[in-house]
Amino acid sequence: MRLRKLALRNFRAFSNAELPAIDLDHSVVLFSGKNGAGKTSLFEAFELFLAGSIERVGGIEAVGKVLVNVREPDTPARLALDWTHNGVEGSTPVEINKSQSNLRTKPLLDDDQVNSFRSTTYLPQATMRRVISAGPLKLGEIIKILAVSERSELLLEGISQANISRRDEAFQYLNNGYQRQVKILGDAEVEVKALREALASAEKATIPLDSWSHQILDISNQLEVPLTPISLPSAGMLNERLATVERVLQSRLTDAIQIKSQGERAKLKWQRLMNQQRTLTNLARMSEEQESNYVKYESEVKELDQELKAAREDLTTLETEANSGRGIPGSLKLLVDAKELIALQGPERLNVCPICDQTLKDLAGHIDHKLQALTAAQSEQESRLSLARAKIKRIEDSRREKIKKLTDIKNEIRDRQEEGKRLSLEIEAYLSDYWSSIGVDCTFEEIHEYEETRIDKSEVTINKLTELANRISSLRSQMSAASTRSARLTAEITALEQQQARLTTSLADAKAAIDRVDEWIDTIQWVRNVFSNQLQESLDAYANQYVSRQFAELFERICGHPYWGVKIPEVRVRYHKVEAAWNAQYGDQIYPGEAVLSQGELNACALAMFLALATAQTAHPGLLLLDDPIQSMDEIRIEDFALLLKSLKDDLNWQLVIAVHEESVFDYLKRQLYPSSQGQSLVSYKLVPGEGGAIVSDKEELTFHAEDFLAVTSRDGQ
Repeated sequence: MRLRKLALRNFRAFSNAELPAIDLDHSVVLFSGKNGAGKTSLFEAFELFLAGSIERVGGIEAVGKVLVNVREPDTPARLALDWTHNGVEGSTPVEINKSQSNLRTKPLLDDDQVNSFRSTTYLPQATMRRVISAGPLKLGEIIKILAVSERSELLLEGISQANISRRDEAFQYLNNGYQRQVKILGDAEVEVKALREALASAEKATIPLDSWSHQILDISNQLEVPLTPISLPSAGMLNERLATVERVLQSRLTDAIQIKSQGERAKLKWQRLMNQQRTLTNLARMSEEQESNYVKYESEVKELDQELKAAREDLTTLETEANSGRGIPGSLKLLVDAKELIALQGPERLNVCPICDQTLKDLAGHIDHKLQALTAAQSEQESRLSLARAKIKRIEDSRREKIKKLTDIKNEIRDRQEEGKRLSLEIEAYLSDYWSSIGVDCTFEEIHEYEETRIDKSEVTINKLTELANRISSLRSQMSAASTRSARLTAEITALEQQQARLTTSLADAKAAIDRVDEWIDTIQWVRNVFSNQLQESLDAYANQYVSRQFAELFERICGHPYWGVKIPEVRVRYHKVEAAWNAQYGDQIYPGEAVLSQGELNACALAMFLALATAQTAHPGLLLLDDPIQSMDEIRIEDFALLLKSLKDDLNWQLVIAVHEESVFDYLKRQLYPSSQGQSLVSYKLVPGEGGAIVSDKEELTFHAEDFLAVTSRDGQ
């Protein structure tokens, strides 16, 4: 795998500005930048393309929100990588929205390379010590991925899933089922034996045919059905006679029930007509009462008519008096006119009252007195008129009410007369029909007595026939039980014998299945043991020949003759899982590495383990991504590490992509990793934070020139 070009817009620390793509088509690509300048964002972009995901954000639900530049969250992040892999060139674009919840792309590396990517190809700054700190299972898993082919892994997984022993629950389940079937078969044999004994006892018992024949004859005599006695009855003959008697009984029982039902219906109808007769009597009585009320109300209406006539005459007289010229209104008008003349001409010229024709000295005072008296009289007259009108209205209202009652009484009398006629006709029709049905004229009381007698007789007949039906049912049950018991026992024995045969076959099948499982367990355990031994040998050889030796040598080279040594003492398969542990070593003594090594030595140990696993991988993509690998290293160890990287570049022709924090280390690596052969090249960039995001600047590209290479090596040697 060779990276050729990377374009980033609005991704993590990088802005949305349209910047030139980063040229990566070189043997060595160096990046320098302070914290927050975008180094980690750059390497996570490589991780997304090569492995298909970013491990650091894998557990975040709103992954798009953290990968899109926070300065422009509504603009998607766009990435594009140009690459060459296995002789094929390609370009892969990726777009990420802030609402995206699942970030997985098709990885550019092969499956085996993806599985070991974060242990042999990409060394992140944040998880640099992951492999040496994760425990034996993690390191063992990585060694298994590198040492064992995918087909062997599938075979190992299949054998692990097929792990079964005679103590296993599945085998115990089969064995317990077999034992249960053995017990069921034994119980079935005991039950068949008991049924055979019961059948023998039933066959020896005597069936009472004579008793049944006499009972059938007695029932037929009570029903008056002629049957002749039988000297040697058989079960078939008795069944035929019993069926004949039963048919006669059922026919007579049906007739008796029908007669009783007819009597009950006639009785109910009689009761309804008796109620109608009483209703008819009540209607006649009420009609007489209503006719009496009608006469009463009619007399009251006539009295009200006379009273209304007198009241209207009184009102006419009062209205005539009130409207006449000589009445109170006329007198009031004369007095008012006289008072106005006195005011115009003076009291000396007018001294005669126009009402009483008297000559008065104080005519004005006399007129005022008269006006008061007439006004009071006028009020009294109006009151009398109001009372007269109210009396007339009261008499008219009472008359209307009486007339309405007369109308209601008249309608009610008519309705009751019509209802009486209807009831009379219905009663006459019933009596006529009933007399025709029995052929005798009779009264209501005689009808009731006749129907009661008919119902009582039918009930006696029904009770007698029901008793005989119960005797027949009991007799039939006895005959059926006795005749079928033998057949039932025979059928049960046959069914149990068939079940016994099936259980015997099933038992044989279960035993054969257990034998096959037992043989299969032996085979699986043998295959598992053989494969586990071979796997152990393969892992031991791979770990000792490649990983452990490389690990120790690389640690010594990076640390420069350290006080401690490191090694992987063993790789073992335990419970179908591969475990591998590393230790620090001093002489012949073994110590836990993380407890005795310094922080700088642990970082060197992590780099040594990473490079040992990388160089031991047969299908390595030929690419290393190192995010600030130089942590807590002094200058000597940095120099040794740089020489080691140079050998990977020159000897294995791997592409190196490295990011560092310190500019001095950045300049040193440019010199140490200078192109040393034809076709090699180096490019370096500086990452600086900008207003909208990270900026890639200060590109410097170096290619191989013999004179420049000699000058660089000469300067480093001095």
